[in-house]
Amino acid sequence: MSLYWKCAAFACLSALLTTPVTAQPIGGGAPAKTPPPAAASGNQAPAKTETPATSSAQNTAGGEKDALVDAAAELFKAGKDEEAYKKLQEASAKNDKLPPARLMLHRMYLSSNRQAEARRAIELAAVENPDHPDIYITFALQASSQNRYTDALLQYERALKTVEDTKKWSEKQRNSVMLACYSGLGQTAEARQQYDVARKNYEAILKLDFPKKDLSGFKAALGRVLFMLDKREDALKVLQEANVDNPEMEPAGVLMARLYTNKALQERDLAKQKELIAKAKEWFEYALKSDPKSHKAHISYAVWLFDMNYLDKSFFPLSEEELKEANKLDQKAYDNRVLRGLMDRWTNNYEAAEQAFESVWKEKPDDFYAQNQLVLSLVEQKGNPAKMQRAMQLAEDNVRKHGQRVPEASATYGWVMFKNNRLDEAERALQLSFQSGQFNADALYYLSQVYRYRGKLTEAADALKMAVGQPGRFMYRKEALLDLEQLSGNKPPVGAPSK
Repeated sequence: MSLYWKCAAFACLSALLTTPVTAQPIGGGAPAKTPPPAAASGNQAPAKTETPATSSAQNTAGGEKDALVDAAAELFKAGKDEEAYKKLQEASAKNDKLPPARLMLHRMYLSSNRQAEARRAIELAAVENPDHPDIYITFALQASSQNRYTDALLQYERALKTVEDTKKWSEKQRNSVMLACYSGLGQTAEARQQYDVARKNYEAILKLDFPKKDLSGFKAALGRVLFMLDKREDALKVLQEANVDNPEMEPAGVLMARLYTNKALQERDLAKQKELIAKAKEWFEYALKSDPKSHKAHISYAVWLFDMNYLDKSFFPLSEEELKEANKLDQKAYDNRVLRGLMDRWTNNYEAAEQAFESVWKEKPDDFYAQNQLVLSLVEQKGNPAKMQRAMQLAEDNVRKHGQRVPEASATYGWVMFKNNRLDEAERALQLSFQSGQFNADALYYLSQVYRYRGKLTEAADALKMAVGQPGRFMYRKEALLDLEQLSGNKPPVGAPSK
């Protein structure tokens, strides 16, 4: 099992598995660093995900190069699938740290978006290598990406059984497989709201032979399920221990605030929701009092205040104050500049937002979120044709680079098409973004605008109702509420689009 396997396990701790991730080989490597905590709300920057491997850097244990796998990748790119497969067979025969040849071929098909061939390859891999855990972990992650958690659970259990049934894996390899499986079982249990089961799996991970710092994210996950089991004092203690194990994590007070926020946003009783939000605010303030010089505490609180300002208008100026404090501690921090850009978008200062996101994107040209926000800042400047054109180019580029894994890329492209009065293309792109089942309030707003200008007023109103009913960050909430008020009498739109 490779480094990638552990990265996948760590990166998915904070939420239900929503992104297809391909299996990696058994073999060396160390666990990835701490995963992000559960998101408080809103359209957080998406976690980094890996594309299916087509090179030895992602197919060998620990990422070392393998010339035969690289040769196979070149053959595959040239359309010589059979020759590529033979080369992969030769590679796996010579390097026992590589996954099965058919599994590597499966990833290559995925990387080329050849879904039918990829499916055939993974099924054949299971027949040819019934004792290899990577096969079943691949199935489990794919099932989880489609919210088929019962299927994922069974596949993880099958993967664990392969380790029990064979003596050919080293202790290090066994630990790696158990890390991936217990992590997946913990996540699927959380998705099924079986928190006692999740607790047992996270506790099992903490018994594995890895450095404490590297397992701190799983300790934080244990704190999360303890919170859900109403063991609040135990949860705080575990989160504090996790922070001691890895000081790079967010403070325990911030993590407690996020947990209260998540619970609040799931609460339908408005009085209880308000009480939980107040409790979350108290925990942020506790984190700041515990360590006034903590950049993570200040910027986390600033983001939270921004996301929650739809519940309390006084939160927005407080957010700006916290951002100032965060800037004093680390002016160049990514999150600081992103939040500044979001605030500028919120107040319709699109030129300033453009500058903020441009600076981030130039430093991280492969960052989907920064590029996406830059597009959304540019496309609102309709008086500048050059910026509108650039928005279209960047939106197309983001779809090309990230569209298969990030539905928001297609949603933003649809919005850009709408802004350019290309309704057919806008509607097609938005429909594509909704096919994954993953969408946010902004995408619903985009769709509502297409419906309005198609004369589908009832459908537009339904989309707006769903959008404004979403908790947390919604960048077009003010416009959506105004549109919904107008459409309450099924009135047609007047003039140009709201945005």
